[in-house]
Amino acid sequence: MAYDVTMSFVLVIASMVLALIAYKAHCLDGKGALASFTVGALTGIFSNLGAFILLMVFTIAGFAATMKGLKSKMAKGLQEGKHGERG
Repeated sequence: MAYDVTMSFVLVIASMVLALIAYKAHCLDGKGALASFTVGALTGIFSNLGAFILLMVFTIAGFAATMKGLKSKMAKGLQEGKHGERG
């Protein structure tokens, strides 16, 4: 399988957009968004679309698990960050 520069570029841009969305949605703080972009970009460059999608699904599942029952977690002092964000 040949290296696809265009697909790598698209996945790096997608990683950047997704990290920004996660930051704006308070799912990640600044350092978490930077780390997310870095891992996503490296996955996009050195792997393939399937690996990138698997990484994205795993990350979204982690966000969902963190946000599930956030009010209850906040009442008990168990939330991550101030609003459930990771980083």
